[in-house]
Amino acid sequence: MTQKICVIGLGYVGLTLSLALAEKKIKVYGYDSNSKVIDSLASGKSHIFEKDINKYLKKHLNKNFFVTNELSDKFRTFIITVGTPVIHNKKSNSHNSDLSHIVKITKKLAKIIKKNTLLIYRSTLPVGTTRNKILPIFTRNQLQTSKDYFLSYAPERTVEGNAINELRTIPQIIAGIDEASLRKTKNIFKKLSKEIVEVQNVETAEIIKLINNTYRDLSFAYSNQIALICQKYKISAKETINFSNYNYPRNKIPTPSPGVGGPCLSKDPYILNEVLSSKKESIFTVGRNINEKIVDVLAKNIVANLGATKRKKILISGISFKGYPLTKDHRGSAIFRFYKILDKLKYFSVYVDDPLFSKQEVLNFNFKYRDEKIKYDCIVFLNNNPLIKKESTRLIRKNLNKSGLIFDFWSVIDDEKIKKKYKYFEIGN
Repeated sequence: MTQKICVIGLGYVGLTLSLALAEKKIKVYGYDSNSKVIDSLASGKSHIFEKDINKYLKKHLNKNFFVTNELSDKFRTFIITVGTPVIHNKKSNSHNSDLSHIVKITKKLAKIIKKNTLLIYRSTLPVGTTRNKILPIFTRNQLQTSKDYFLSYAPERTVEGNAINELRTIPQIIAGIDEASLRKTKNIFKKLSKEIVEVQNVETAEIIKLINNTYRDLSFAYSNQIALICQKYKISAKETINFSNYNYPRNKIPTPSPGVGGPCLSKDPYILNEVLSSKKESIFTVGRNINEKIVDVLAKNIVANLGATKRKKILISGISFKGYPLTKDHRGSAIFRFYKILDKLKYFSVYVDDPLFSKQEVLNFNFKYRDEKIKYDCIVFLNNNPLIKKESTRLIRKNLNKSGLIFDFWSVIDDEKIKKKYKYFEIGN
């Protein structure tokens, strides 16, 4: 009998997993409560930007991959990938995970699943959620693990822009609420990945996802703190870090950046922080604060160097939160804070350009779209994707005033003539 799996939530995590499973000739039914998502996928068009996503969708739609807006009891395996956003409480200046979507879908599943159903949670969860919040919902519905159903946690750890490939190549972490649940989960993921890592309990699996992303956020925060020091002494943070790394075997400090965004690194440190007795401040939240603070510092540096003697026109290049691998994901991107800070100043007019985004998409963000007729006083590079790098010299020569300024916060410009011709700034100088 052909195995059928229902993946709940067709965002980035759910859709890429669904298509990776479909590639292994597993029948996957993707469920999402958003009718626009379902309609788009049913027409063969992905609502997310990901390498080769539409190719896989076209290949498997209505063959190994089906979309639905109805939950059904006909499946014996459900993989839950719904979102767990973080909510900022401005009064207490605290951040807490919102598990309402997890709770809602779990309550629905507890009412419809049949005997021997396997439930694999893949959403990012605070440590202890599977055992202390999810399990009790099934218990209250008189369901017992290993007797009536099986419960496990297998965190998603892929990089946006290369997710389907990474699902096959990076180790898959799995944990079960009991041994039987672990075995059944392994049978699913061994069809997908070459290497399965079985960890001792669901708490271990939950924390692995969080510490992976939090470590990366902290490493970027370290670089950005160095950049803030370099800013004070007007020295190049990029050059400082590059030379400190050069042929030195004991560290690899990342390149500083104009903030750290995205759907994971900007929230997972706060989710990890929830397990601490004092949730107000920790190394995790300090790192987050540095990565947010650098946006304000760099924006103020733009203002200070442009001056306010007459109305200035600024062009920002780059919308996505990162450049490699290529993505259109703008969640948590630094551009939104940069635009807000600069645009609210009455003597600046701010425009936006990104070759990955259409004019209408740019306007949908309530940004002003780049006007080809305007000569700008300043160009700010907030992304280093290959399309922006390729177009950067042309963009400057065509659109920047002769006395214009360049703020190259992602080291996009390689042309030394451009750097000498214009007043050129990197992070830290």
